[in-house]
Amino acid sequence: IQERLQREFDVGLVISAPSVKYNLTLKDGSTLEVDNPSYWPDPSMIESAAEPYIKASILTPEEYVGPVMELCREHRSESQSMNYLSAGRVEVISEMPLGEVLFDFYGKLKMITRGYGSFDYEATEYRSTDIVKVDILVNREPIDALAYLVHRDKARTRALHYCEQLAEAIPRHQFKIPIQGAIGGSI
Repeated sequence: IQERLQREFDVGLVISAPSVKYNLTLKDGSTLEVDNPSYWPDPSMIESAAEPYIKASILTPEEYVGPVMELCREHRSESQSMNYLSAGRVEVISEMPLGEVLFDFYGKLKMITRGYGSFDYEATEYRSTDIVKVDILVNREPIDALAYLVHRDKARTRALHYCEQLAEAIPRHQFKIPIQGAIGGSI
């Protein structure tokens, strides 16, 4: 779609990842809601962070229950239960962070259930978490449009993934252009 808009209508389009609101408690006692990495305060000022959780309801054929439960675990699911609705149909109920669902969860669910899985959720509460800001640096300069917020456990993996994709997208030059992911103070 992006390429077609550019080619046919000469319209440039910047696509960014969807985000959720994180509740931060700062060391001075104030609270802050952040939904954009550009508003993320200095990590030394943050006392605690909380992210929104959902109660997900996934309907799937019985033979895909194992892969669906594994998918939920990969997306930081904290508790899972199952209800057998009818012969061959199972409802998997899982509590997980909303931010994890926004990052390609639905596409993976459809892929592993061969299109038969369905997904619905309801917001529950905010829970304590360890969220970090990841900056993508091109030629040692941070690119604000590529910065994102992610759980610390997944920060390095996603930063490597984005850097590899960016390395393939940037045309080759006669000189080296470093592409790096910065998580706090570490590259």
